Amino acid sequence: MAHTDTNTIPAEILLRIEEKRELSSSMPPLSEDDTQKLHEELKLLHTYYSNAIAGSSLTLSETQSIVTEGETIKEKSPQEHCEAMNTATAFEQMERLAGEGTPMSHAMIQGIHEVVTNADPDSSSKYRRTNIKITGAKGASAAKAHPAWTEVMKLMNRLLTTVQNSKLSPIETAAYFYHQFCDIHPFTEGNGRVGRLLTCLYLIEHSYPPVLIKRESRKRYTQLIKPANAGEIGPLSDYIAKAVDESLTLSLAAYGGEDELMPMEDIAERIGEEIDESVGKRIGKEIGEDIVERVGKGIGEDSKGSEDSTDSLCSPASSASSASSESLESLESLYSLCSSVSPEYLNHRAELGVLDAVKIEYTWHTSRRALERYFALHENEEM
Repeated sequence: MAHTDTNTIPAEILLRIEEKRELSSSMPPLSEDDTQKLHEELKLLHTYYSNAIAGSSLTLSETQSIVTEGETIKEKSPQEHCEAMNTATAFEQMERLAGEGTPMSHAMIQGIHEVVTNADPDSSSKYRRTNIKITGAKGASAAKAHPAWTEVMKLMNRLLTTVQNSKLSPIETAAYFYHQFCDIHPFTEGNGRVGRLLTCLYLIEHSYPPVLIKRESRKRYTQLIKPANAGEIGPLSDYIAKAVDESLTLSLAAYGGEDELMPMEDIAERIGEEIDESVGKRIGKEIGEDIVERVGKGIGEDSKGSEDSTDSLCSPASSASSASSESLESLESLYSLCSSVSPEYLNHRAELGVLDAVKIEYTWHTSRRALERYFALHENEEM
């Protein structure tokens, strides 16, 4: 592999990824319904972002209407409808292949391309037989043209062999594959969408979630191509690592609780609602415990050893009450911290990558766990 073998992904990102993977593996299995909901969410987001990068004008809600509800958006072209359905179907095919542990091959790549482009099997089963040259936005020649079509099969053979024998981390190998595949441009169309699906497949096979390469990241991704072309895969690996981190956050959010994602502008309000709910439950529990204690004492007057029985009955409740009190105090502390800063401030920290968050379409989302970690690490910083 011509690219550097040195791991240049920031240690903080790698640590966060491993912490989330460990947390995820320690969780009980999701219910069948929740597993399906997560699958549908990742499929929808992948379809929306991958097609948006390729030029689709569909919004996230329009993509959902087409893919999930089978609706037709009058203002959008038939081609955009087909692309949405095809990419969603190809995502399902990719997940199935990853689950089967099927080694990446020419036949697999061409099969996914056939679904993505809805092409004739006879034409989609072959790599391109014409040359392609990149042009700039105004028609100017790009600095680097794609390889000649006569080189495609040789380069694809080399890429599959290199990836199979890679000694790099799975994230770095995924970044290397994505860059090389898009650079080789083995098909006349659909290369980006196929490349993103294959990158997801490789990551899933190595126990990582599928990644979302977003439309708003297109400019950033373009900036990473130049060093990658020069053999420095580090910056692109960093980019893919951050995408893996975000996908893990989305996966953990399926469990709810402190990992549930909340829009930045609603954080203080949502935590306030949790406090109100927690206080209500606590009051109800204390009333219930008081009734139990009174009944226990009444029975105990006629029974020797009633004191031990009452202690045995009330001790677990007392322990639970203490844990509930600590949880409430934690929520109140977090509410105070979140109320002391603006949503714009938190959005900015998310943009910088300091606050663990996920941007869904145009809105940043984060979780209670991420906020607690952020404020614990940056409590002495001026806000």
